Amino acid sequence: MAGLEAIWRSDFLGTKPVFFNLVSGKVGESWGEVCPAPGESWSWDREGLELYLRTGYAFWGVTPIKGVRILMPDEVLRRDSLGKLIVAHEPELWKQPEESTCLSESAIFDLLRARLEDWRAGLNGREVCLPLSGGLDSRILAALYPDAGELRARSYDVTEDPATGKERLGAAWVAERLGLDWRAVPLGGFHHYLPDLWKLFGLSSHFHGMYHVEFYRTLLAGGDRAGPLLSGLIGDAPATYRTPDVIEGPRDLLKLSLSHRMDASAALTSEAGVSRRLEQYFEAYRAYWSDERFQTLWRIRLKMVLLNYLWAVPASLGYEPYCPFTERELFLAMLALPEDRRLERRWQLEWLERRGLIDAPRGSARNTLNLRAQQILPLPRLDFEALRNLYPIEALRKTASVMDAAAAYRFEPGEAFHQSYGTALTLLPLQTWVQSRMADFTTH
Repeated sequence: MAGLEAIWRSDFLGTKPVFFNLVSGKVGESWGEVCPAPGESWSWDREGLELYLRTGYAFWGVTPIKGVRILMPDEVLRRDSLGKLIVAHEPELWKQPEESTCLSESAIFDLLRARLEDWRAGLNGREVCLPLSGGLDSRILAALYPDAGELRARSYDVTEDPATGKERLGAAWVAERLGLDWRAVPLGGFHHYLPDLWKLFGLSSHFHGMYHVEFYRTLLAGGDRAGPLLSGLIGDAPATYRTPDVIEGPRDLLKLSLSHRMDASAALTSEAGVSRRLEQYFEAYRAYWSDERFQTLWRIRLKMVLLNYLWAVPASLGYEPYCPFTERELFLAMLALPEDRRLERRWQLEWLERRGLIDAPRGSARNTLNLRAQQILPLPRLDFEALRNLYPIEALRKTASVMDAAAAYRFEPGEAFHQSYGTALTLLPLQTWVQSRMADFTTH
C-alpha cells in the first residue's frame, strides 16, 4: 500500500505476540508497552471483554480494552504517514497435504533430531534445563537430545502426594532410563507471584502460569543456573488426531478456545453475543472450518496468547527458551501425517516403545495443588464494586463464597472448586486493572 510502512508481521503460530494500540499508536512486545498509561482515558471493548470472560484470554487478538489488540498470524500491521496504525487481514490459502509429498514418520524424527543438534551447536556445551513431565513431548526431546549428560531434567506435580503424582512418577521413570540429572520441585506458594504475572501479561490472559514462576524461582534458589531451556510446548497438538468440532457459524469458533474451564463463562448466558471478530474469521475461512488439521492450526494460534507464559516466564528470569515443535516445517510435517497414525499418537507411542520408554508408572492426575495454594495463601478477595458492571453479582458472591470456604479448609478438590478457581483467576486481572485505573475510566 502506497504511503504505508510495514511495522510487524506475526510469526507462523504467533509464538511471540505483537501488541498494539489503535488509539495511541503504540506497538510493543508486551501488554505493558501498549496499554493506556495511568492518567490516560480508556474504555471497555465489550466484544473483547465477553471473549475474554468466555475463554480466559484475549481470544482472536481482541483484548477487553478498546483499541488494544494482539496481531494474528494472518495480519500485518502498518503505519500511515500521519502515524495512524492500519491492520490488514490477509487470509491464507489452505491446502490439504498430499501424502506423496509428506515426510515419513522416520523423517520427522530425523528432522527433530537435526533441529536439536543445530540448537545445541550454538550452546558451547552449556547445561540445558528440560522441564520433564509424565507426557510424551518432553520424553521424546530427552530421548533425541544429542548428549543426555548436558540435560538437567526438572519436574513438578499438580498432585501433592509425591508417591502418587502422575507427572512426578513418569518423569522419574524416564530420567532413570535415560540417565538424566533429575529432581522434582514441590509447589504450593504460587499465589505469591500474581504481581509477576500481571507485569508480564496484563489483561491478555487470566492469572495462569503461576506454577511456572514458582517452579523456576525455586530451581534458581536451589542452585540451578538460568540458561538454555528446551521446551516441549504444543508438541501434542500437531501430533494428535482430534475429532473436528462442528463449525457452522461464527459462535461455533468459541469451541476452538481450549480453555479447559479456566475461564469465567459459567455464569454467562449460553449464547455468546454477536462478535464482529468471529464473523470476520468465520467468513474468511468458511471453506476450511470443517478440516480437522485447519482447526488444529487455529486452536494453537489462538491459545498461543495464553501459552506464551511457557516462554515468557522463564525468559523473564534469565532462561533462553527453545521449542522445536513451534517451527513451521516440523509443525506442518506432523500435522500432515495420516489420521490413523495421529490417532492417539500411535506413531510416537510405537517409536517410544521400540526404545523402552512407553511403560511409565501410572499415577494420579488429580489436581490438589490449587486447593492447597488457596489454603496457604488465598487469592485476593473479589472486589464486588470493581467488578459489578462486568460480571453477574450473584455469580461473584458464589465464587467468593467457594474460595473463602476453600481457604478455611472447608472444601475438597472437585468441580465446584475448579470452576470457581478458574473464574477467580479470570476476574482478578480485570479487578487489578479497574482498581489501578478507576480515576481514568471513560464510558464512551
